[in-house]
Amino acid sequence: MKKILAGICPRCLTRPLVPPYHACTECLEYQRNDHKKNRGKQYYWKHRNRLLNNSKKSYQKNKERILKYKKEHANILKLTVYNAYGNKCSCCGEKNLKFLTIDHINNDGNIERRQEKLGAGERLYQRIIKENFPKDKYQILCYNCNVGKYRNNGTCPHKELFLL
Repeated sequence: MKKILAGICPRCLTRPLVPPYHACTECLEYQRNDHKKNRGKQYYWKHRNRLLNNSKKSYQKNKERILKYKKEHANILKLTVYNAYGNKCSCCGEKNLKFLTIDHINNDGNIERRQEKLGAGERLYQRIIKENFPKDKYQILCYNCNVGKYRNNGTCPHKELFLL
C-alpha cells in the first residue's frame, strides 16, 4: 500500500504507476496479454469433455452442411490454383479439369510432404496460394503426363517423343 501511495508499481517496484490503475504500463500490458492467453486454455481444460461433446453433437447435427461447405471451399481453392497455372496440362494441353493434377517440377513432392507435413489436396492448394503461385516449383499436368513423368525418370513420354 505504501508503494502505491508513493506512486511506484507494486509488481516491478521500479516504474511509476499509471493513474487510474495500480500498476505501470509494462506490467499492465503483460497482465492483459498473459491473462488472455491463459484464460482460454484454463477454460478449455476445465470444461474439455463438455466442449468436445457439444462439438460432436453440432457436427452430427450439421454434417451435410459442413461437408458441402468443405467440398465447395476445396473446389474454390483448386480452381484458383488451376486458373493461375493456365487451366491446362503444360505438356500435352489437356483442358478437362477432371484429368488435371498439380505436379512438382523438381520431383520433390514426396520429400516436401514428409518434411513439412504438408499433405495433398486442399492443404497443398492453400500453400501454393500462400506462396503466390510459384511457377518454378509447381505446374499442372494431366494424370497421364504426371504418371508418365514419374515412370520415365522425370521426363514425360510426350516430350521424349519430340526429342527423337
